[in-house]
Amino acid sequence: MANRFLRPTCEESLYKRIFLATRTRRTLSLFKTFLLRPDLAALVQHLEIRASYCNSGSPYQADIPAGLDHDGANALALATNVRSLAIAGCRDWIHRPERTHIRKTVSKMKLTHLKIHHIYDDSIPKGCSRYTFKTWDGDFASELRSVLQAQPLLESLSLVDCALSWESRTNLLATLVHSDLPKLTHVAAIPDIACAFLDRLPGIERIGFTRSHWYEWMFDCLSACPLEHRASVREVTIRMPELAEQIKTELQRILPHLP
Repeated sequence: MANRFLRPTCEESLYKRIFLATRTRRTLSLFKTFLLRPDLAALVQHLEIRASYCNSGSPYQADIPAGLDHDGANALALATNVRSLAIAGCRDWIHRPERTHIRKTVSKMKLTHLKIHHIYDDSIPKGCSRYTFKTWDGDFASELRSVLQAQPLLESLSLVDCALSWESRTNLLATLVHSDLPKLTHVAAIPDIACAFLDRLPGIERIGFTRSHWYEWMFDCLSACPLEHRASVREVTIRMPELAEQIKTELQRILPHLP
């Protein structure tokens, strides 16, 4: 009898925050649970998943449970109260046509935090491929902007180990406006991408730089951002694998640009 009364409280605590960004099979198991128990999916507020099961040639495709869409979108759609989302393992969900259902599902969420892992813009020579990707001729910056425009409540954006071509970065700089992300106060990415957001959006208070090495042109990107935008930054985070002395050197060059 006691267990029956305690179960809802335990479930609420267990499902409120879920961290599976490195666990593909456990993500699939979670989605199976969502399909069977939509009430549990509705409890989730912070969700990190690994969606590598939907990649072409993935060894996890045989593990996709019955009733689950190949991209998991129908289960993800049941998590209607997610406010913080991270999708790892699917490097093309931002832009590829075959990921439309994932994008539509995410666009219906009311996110305050979004973390995007390892995306690439497919800027590779025609007739070639990177890993299992096909070439793609669309406008990556436009697709990324569409994903972000669907999240007017977004406060924090992290682009983890994401790489954009110079063309995509230039297009992002040319089109991104404050009304796209009116509440954004935190961005984390490699320097050139982070600086693209800092350049276009006022009100960023926390910025995170991830890079193994800062090239000279990256400092130029930072110094080119409007002074009033740089002046709003109150917290700087730098993540690099180098020794502390290297980080100290980079900081000495970065901080003067952030008054």
